[in-house]
Amino acid sequence: MKNRLDAKKDLRLTQFTIEQAADAVIWHDSKASIQRVNRAACTLLGYTREELLSLTIQDINPNSTRQTWARYWKKLKTSKVLTFEDEHRTKDGRLIPLEIISHYFKFEDQEFSVGFARDISERKRIEKERACTFDEIQRLRKQLELENEYLIEEVSELQDFGDIVGQNPALATILQQIDMVAPTDASILIGGESGTGKELIAHEI
Repeated sequence: MKNRLDAKKDLRLTQFTIEQAADAVIWHDSKASIQRVNRAACTLLGYTREELLSLTIQDINPNSTRQTWARYWKKLKTSKVLTFEDEHRTKDGRLIPLEIISHYFKFEDQEFSVGFARDISERKRIEKERACTFDEIQRLRKQLELENEYLIEEVSELQDFGDIVGQNPALATILQQIDMVAPTDASILIGGESGTGKELIAHEI
């Protein structure tokens, strides 16, 4: 008698725990007909328990068809447990991203699956924001690189012969010679009278 009471208490505890669970729990058979749901599933999808029990997985999952269901059920029977992300449609038409853990089992010679579904809308929102932020950082980084290259060229042009001013043909020849010898390792002898700008030529080289 005691064992029977303990068994009944265990059953009530199991049912109570399932009903109190935060994750949506949905049982269905091999033909995708929904057999049982907990309170969280009703809250998540916006249906009453009776409404859900009259539906199939295809009614609440827009990505599930007869063809995809056959492949899914075959894979589930082999693996026994599958974890994946999918979407379910609520009664008012909204799509909710879910992380689902589906378990295959047999009960009284019938095949069933019980799925534990968790709403991951917030996680998806954060992932999208991070992706957008990353893309924006990459865009700004590329823009800064281009601007930096432009500024380097501008500064380089401004610095070229910044202290030597003149349009004399002889000076132009000297500037061309500076361009030729500056990149080399050759020793350069600069000659000229005092005050002709030998120090400026040396500095430019």
